[in-house]
Amino acid sequence: MNDGFPWFPLMIAAGVLLFFGARWWLSEAEQTKRAIRSIPRTPIRDVRDGELVRIVGKLRYLAEPTIAPLSGRRCAYFEARAFEKQGRSGLTERAMEGGGVEFLLEDETGRAVIDPVLLRAAVVEDVKSQSGIWMAPSDRMEAFLARHALATTGALGLNKAIFYREGVFEEGETITVVGLGTSELDPSERTSMSGYRNRSMRLRISAPADGHVLISDHPSVTKA
Repeated sequence: MNDGFPWFPLMIAAGVLLFFGARWWLSEAEQTKRAIRSIPRTPIRDVRDGELVRIVGKLRYLAEPTIAPLSGRRCAYFEARAFEKQGRSGLTERAMEGGGVEFLLEDETGRAVIDPVLLRAAVVEDVKSQSGIWMAPSDRMEAFLARHALATTGALGLNKAIFYREGVFEEGETITVVGLGTSELDPSERTSMSGYRNRSMRLRISAPADGHVLISDHPSVTKA
């Protein structure tokens, strides 16, 4: 049927939107956030041993913070990525780093130690930068790419168009965590004057046997 309406361009546009929408929906970050939202929030004092829970609170440093590779920020956890523009296909991820240390999560009812082993995160990427022909990469950018055996220049010696993204979990930030709650002796308790150590307990959130600790600082999950 030819009624003069531009059906073909409309179908092409709809197909493009469907493709990118599906890619966004199936991304690891969105899957992580949906998994977090599926579990109701529990106050830290109400977490029971062996229970898979979601807690929300303020991040407090427990160990010496790590350093984010692109910004140099002190943090409990970071994710950093580099993307390269390749023709008309958009951006292709070329390098990714993530890492963290144990930290505390504190709400109005108590505190919990968050174990970063087997962690899957959805991080707000609040640092976005790029390098290219007119913008030389910083020393941190070059070091980041070098660790992944990636060059900053192309065949003609010109700087490649590379885009960088970084997100961190910092002191005082509101974080939500899903994991398995277990009680353990609190090693921070001091020995009493009588020579006996107070046998206080603390909560640890770690990965279940068949999964990961899920963690995010996205407002869509920290406020839910």
